[in-house]
Amino acid sequence: MIKTNARDDGKGLTSYWVRDDPDKYSIKEDKNGFILPCTPSHSLRILNNYMRTDILRLVHMQVHEYKNLQPEQSPLTYLIKSINDVIHTVVEEGNLELIELTQNPFHHHPTFEFESSTDAEHDIKLMKFHLNALQKIQKELDEDEFS
Repeated sequence: MIKTNARDDGKGLTSYWVRDDPDKYSIKEDKNGFILPCTPSHSLRILNNYMRTDILRLVHMQVHEYKNLQPEQSPLTYLIKSINDVIHTVVEEGNLELIELTQNPFHHHPTFEFESSTDAEHDIKLMKFHLNALQKIQKELDEDEFS
């Protein structure tokens, strides 16, 4: 059975991803992590598998911090705020050089050749991609709530 997160937006059917089983990813289907996530946990799983550096640990720490501070919020809100904070701290404030980056031990191909600067750039692009996708999901949910 093929599962999809396709939606009918009134302008025609829009399909964001199609996969045989969304609980079992394949590298080919996940486009090296640049695939639109359908849930916060799906996004974290993709980031966990495809981020090359351990910047993701900062996202995880932020998620737990927001969860402790605002337990009534949704996991989607935690993840959006966390990714946004990490991108802001690492990129916009120029703290990337201050962080001692190591290889992500959970990468789907753990024996790749690690190069901290280029791998950090890749991870930032991947986080921005997921942040935009998650913000679109949040916007759709907000619109559905008020309609």
